[in-house]
Amino acid sequence: MGRKAGSLTKKTLVIAEMLRYPLSQKVISATMGCSQQNISNVAQRLSIEVKRPIADRISVNPRVRTWRRFIKNIYFTPNCWFWIGPFASEGYGRIGKNYTHRLALYYFRGIQVGKTDDVLHECDTPQCVNPGHLRIGTARENVRDSMSKGICHGPQKLLNKQTPHRKKVL
Repeated sequence: MGRKAGSLTKKTLVIAEMLRYPLSQKVISATMGCSQQNISNVAQRLSIEVKRPIADRISVNPRVRTWRRFIKNIYFTPNCWFWIGPFASEGYGRIGKNYTHRLALYYFRGIQVGKTDDVLHECDTPQCVNPGHLRIGTARENVRDSMSKGICHGPQKLLNKQTPHRKKVL
């Protein structure tokens, strides 16, 4: 163990990020390929309060069936959590009819996203499902955010390509 006491490995950083959300230690250990004791050690070493597992909160919801498919198709990094499963034509992950970034808000933060709401990515990465990078907003906010960052050059370009049902946004 030639590593300095204060240095953290990439794996430890990812585990610490996952511990911020109510995932069971069993899910984290299976995802990261380590023992549940290692997860407990990371939580203790970094003084992270382990939250009540998400399965306790969503066990009566029909979306539980998609949980395993959802968690198995995420590539965890210390920053973004990349969706590596099926994609919709506009570049966002999908499980059936559900967009994965919407599922991420539901599973990790308990937020039910309405049909008229948009989920905005703070990191501007459509494949990212890290709930810390996601927030609910309006179509107007989404377009203005994209324009301010130079991702699109006007609302019509974005709205015609990605959301044709929302033509009167601005």
